[in-house]
Amino acid sequence: YGTVDRKDVTGSISSVKGDDFRNQPVSSLDKALQGRIAGVQVVRNGGAPGASTSIRIRGTGTVNNSEPLYIVDGIPTSSIDGINPNDIEAVEVLKDASASAIYGTRAANGVVIVTTRKGEKGALKVNVDMYTGITNVTKTIDVLDASTLAEIKRERYTNDGVAANAIWSDTQYQTQRTNWQDELFTTGKTKNIDLSISGGSENSSFLVAMGYYDEQGVIEKTKADRFSLRINSDHKVTKWLKIGQNMALSTRSNNGFNTLSAQNGLIWSAIRFHPGLPVTNPDGSFSSSQISGQFGDINNPIFEVDIQDANNRITRLLSNLTTEVSLTEGLKLKANFGVDGSISDSRSFNAQILNQIRQRTANSANRNYSQGFSFLMEYFLAYDKSFGDHKVGFVGGYSQQSFDFQGFSATAINLPDEDPSQRFLSTGSPNRTEEFRAHDGLRSVFGRANYAFKDKYLFTATVRSDESSKFAEGNRTGVFPAFSLGWRVSDE
Repeated sequence: YGTVDRKDVTGSISSVKGDDFRNQPVSSLDKALQGRIAGVQVVRNGGAPGASTSIRIRGTGTVNNSEPLYIVDGIPTSSIDGINPNDIEAVEVLKDASASAIYGTRAANGVVIVTTRKGEKGALKVNVDMYTGITNVTKTIDVLDASTLAEIKRERYTNDGVAANAIWSDTQYQTQRTNWQDELFTTGKTKNIDLSISGGSENSSFLVAMGYYDEQGVIEKTKADRFSLRINSDHKVTKWLKIGQNMALSTRSNNGFNTLSAQNGLIWSAIRFHPGLPVTNPDGSFSSSQISGQFGDINNPIFEVDIQDANNRITRLLSNLTTEVSLTEGLKLKANFGVDGSISDSRSFNAQILNQIRQRTANSANRNYSQGFSFLMEYFLAYDKSFGDHKVGFVGGYSQQSFDFQGFSATAINLPDEDPSQRFLSTGSPNRTEEFRAHDGLRSVFGRANYAFKDKYLFTATVRSDESSKFAEGNRTGVFPAFSLGWRVSDE
């Protein structure tokens, strides 16, 4: 909603320049921020390519959803997924109540302001950046070999004063055959290419940027990719009118396994699966713990990789149009119109499992589809003026944003043919179908005043009133005030 000189800021704000993480081999912006800002925790929710992250600003602030509010080129949004990290000019993190209060109820967990790159005045510039790399697991968990495992199992029964299960005396399973972690992990590959074209004249500038990122994980079939297109431009139409637009279109997908569960997580299974069993039997079938319940309630991890069949695709449009009208010296009227839309489509197939200890008697096919669109409309006045030793600033305006969501999920079971070309919902028996639709709205008025005396004594006051349709009439409005004081002791 405006700019303030860094020396006049009285709230807690941290900044990171885009150059600090440009060409870092990560699939998303949130991962690029990891370890770069004091008081901000970025935790990956799994090691698979494209795995989601959790961001916490000064710890957990609210129950349920503790994610911060993101502002991308002036558009409030709940996610920065799909944004190419190499398109970023700067990231500002508002940590305390004074700094974030102007964003109201959604700023309870802090605010992350993302500014993307713009074109610059001058000759046409064409930049191409690319890199490729490999990923390997550098350390695995030390586990017992087959003979030592059998020996310790027999000792355990002896110590308990009971006869050992005969399977632990069977020499067939005391021969080391498989290191399951070595079988599971492979070499991952990453490649990225970015192309940008920018330029400008005295009154206009533009930037067109395209990027492609592809990552193959250290486990077969784990992958993530992203294609992004960005078009930003700014135009000075007259001495008193400026127009700007930002448009980002992205499509991305990722695929991974359950690696978090201590019961049937894939990596946990590779650590626990019996080392005396081969990957496959002489007849080509996968080995199984069905030989004995003593071998654990674990499926062959390589078998689980082999039958995996899942894919998803998320396409997102994030765009806005801004206008700025200079009314008088220091007084400007601004408008911001934005749209944030996404479409998500995922499919999965669960094969019938009869030859493993964790069985699945019926196969199933699943599809989940959803789409969400948010429309933003904002108008606000900004005033900045200096009078001798006094400097004042004011921002006040109105904001309205609507949110529309809809989608469905469906499951079919007992598909007659498990051939990949025949895995369609229509070939099975309907098992579950659900559809949803929701509409929410948020209407707000806000204001912020800044005052500085002799550039030494600083004061900021902020207030925002939010009215949300999520609550019952009579309880929809909340007011969020804040103020802060500053004293530049070094100037005394």
